[in-house]
Amino acid sequence: MLDRLRIRAVSASIFAPGPYFGLDYGYEPRMFGFLPDGAASDGHSLSAHNLEGAAKGAADAGVGYTYFDKKTEREFSAVTGLTYNFVNPSTNYQNGIDWHLDWGASQFLTKTLQIGAVGYFYNQLTPDRGCSPSLCPFESRRLGIGPQLGLIIPGASVQTYINLKAHWDIDTQNRAS
Repeated sequence: MLDRLRIRAVSASIFAPGPYFGLDYGYEPRMFGFLPDGAASDGHSLSAHNLEGAAKGAADAGVGYTYFDKKTEREFSAVTGLTYNFVNPSTNYQNGIDWHLDWGASQFLTKTLQIGAVGYFYNQLTPDRGCSPSLCPFESRRLGIGPQLGLIIPGASVQTYINLKAHWDIDTQNRAS
């Protein structure tokens, strides 16, 4: 549903010297914030939409690592972090704290085009709160994998990078649907 589509993430990251500065590796400490996109006013206050986080805020902190082999033009990246979810004020529901690991491996076909595989592991460390006893304690776990396509768009002063990814869950436990 396009009425549910909203940009909710803001981020700040510092990238230590790495592949983009002529080296073969780089570290990236990062912090994200997810902004609520509105109250649960559609009559579905405990729908998956709200459980997954669109109507509440969250903070995410983590670190990433990238390795790029200049000879083979293969790249590997991994990012891990923890997410703390704030209480959804419309439902008084709060998702638990989660740990996640995202990875990607790719091959550059040209100087500006890469293809590869991506995956993630998500593990909820603390149970959800504020839900009915039939749902709580709710702790989910997911494992997913899929393809990626990256495109570098060179510019005179700024270079743009677009990365398209698709993930399919290959193993889930207690996932809201």
